[in-house]
Amino acid sequence: MATTFTEFFSQSSKLKLRRFFTTCVVASIATAKLTAQSDFTFDQTIILPNIAPSADHAVVATNNQGDIFVAWNCGALANGIATKGIQGIFIPRLSWDSWQHPYRADILILGNPRLGELGGTDMCNKPDVISVGKNFVVSWPRLDVTTHQAQLECAQIIVNPDQTVTINSQAPGLGWVADPNVTGGSAGLMPDLVRIRGGVGLSDFAAVFYAHETFSKARKREYELRACTLDFRSPTPSIGATIILESDIYVDNRDDLVAGGRVLVDVVEDDFDNLVVAWEDFRIAGHGVSVDTGKIHLNRYRYKNGGLHVLEEMTFEGTSSNQVVRRPNLATSHYDQVNSVSLAFAELYDFPTSDAAVFYKHIKFLSADQPGSVVISDGGFPDPTGWSSTRPVPVHGDDLLLCVAGHFPDGTEEQMITWGVNPPNQMQTVVTMGNNPRRPAVDLFESTAVGTGKRVLAMVYETEKNTEPVQRRICLQLTEE
Repeated sequence: MATTFTEFFSQSSKLKLRRFFTTCVVASIATAKLTAQSDFTFDQTIILPNIAPSADHAVVATNNQGDIFVAWNCGALANGIATKGIQGIFIPRLSWDSWQHPYRADILILGNPRLGELGGTDMCNKPDVISVGKNFVVSWPRLDVTTHQAQLECAQIIVNPDQTVTINSQAPGLGWVADPNVTGGSAGLMPDLVRIRGGVGLSDFAAVFYAHETFSKARKREYELRACTLDFRSPTPSIGATIILESDIYVDNRDDLVAGGRVLVDVVEDDFDNLVVAWEDFRIAGHGVSVDTGKIHLNRYRYKNGGLHVLEEMTFEGTSSNQVVRRPNLATSHYDQVNSVSLAFAELYDFPTSDAAVFYKHIKFLSADQPGSVVISDGGFPDPTGWSSTRPVPVHGDDLLLCVAGHFPDGTEEQMITWGVNPPNQMQTVVTMGNNPRRPAVDLFESTAVGTGKRVLAMVYETEKNTEPVQRRICLQLTEE
């Protein structure tokens, strides 16, 4: 019998984690002074006001102080057309087990679709966020919904000493432009951010990775994987030149359909300042392959002098080589004394007779900054007959290896579980708010600083409210050891 989320962590002598759920749906101001009315701690549920009918695609990051920033896209109207904008909220940490309660007035407008920046009706959607020291960097695409012209934008969230925040962007609701001419096409333009260590005596900075569509005809789609650095060490950021990592990524339509955005890329930095990058690839027969072929690619790159040099390359498949495999997610820790990463990915619902499965791997690199051997182990994510799993995200820390994913009987409402490898082979149900929880995103705060405790796991996900039409809200859960 599956244990609950709380019971699972209390069963381990090393993981005395407690449970807390809060709903994080977001509102609007350009810069924010937090409304200091109350605080919240673990084992509480807080439902926040909502300024739009629905919110989705939430992401979360914790900084080196344990403060939290959540970003998401939210419904909006521009020129009378339904579109989306980017919002966010800063949640400062007051003590080890206390955070400032966020209110409607604390919500930040990061990407405003009403600006008409691209000459028509804009859409800003699918953001990512990363912490760089005590500050945060957020990136998102802006698209013209009529011409499909797009640009990639970014902003810095500066955390001030008085626990207020300032948005460093080109203008209110308009980010600094990282790539002025990118084609999202069917890729959905879902950027992924990574923190890069600045070296001895230098501050850290960020980099963003994303897909650019280069070819689209009938069922065939081709992309290149792009990256650039985002250096906010001065008030006007330095945007690095665009680097093309890969130029032959295919994510074709099988049976004229691949659900959702494609070429979802994920990046982490290993213990030796190398970048580990994962992305998806699916090719239909006749497009460079003789039979339908789906793979997750994982490459490790050495970042040096502004360039990326491949150290190792590997691929992963689903239950068979012709399956569409989707949504690779990576995680790592700089506190576990092992240069390794966790990888989780899922299958698309491909065949009526096949359940959708999640795959969970651990990759250990045996060399530092030179090409070398790797050790790959399987996390054993459960795949019982008649059940499906989807949208996995790994959690990777010192003595902590988990995978969070949707997991439910075929044909029923989605539920969420965590699968533990360390502690071993334990499944627990995540007790969620609302209906049909999905799209989890996580960030693990680890620290050895005196007085900070060891770690906090922040997780956000979407749930549905009982409304017609269905409205979605963002929930935030914190657990503490």
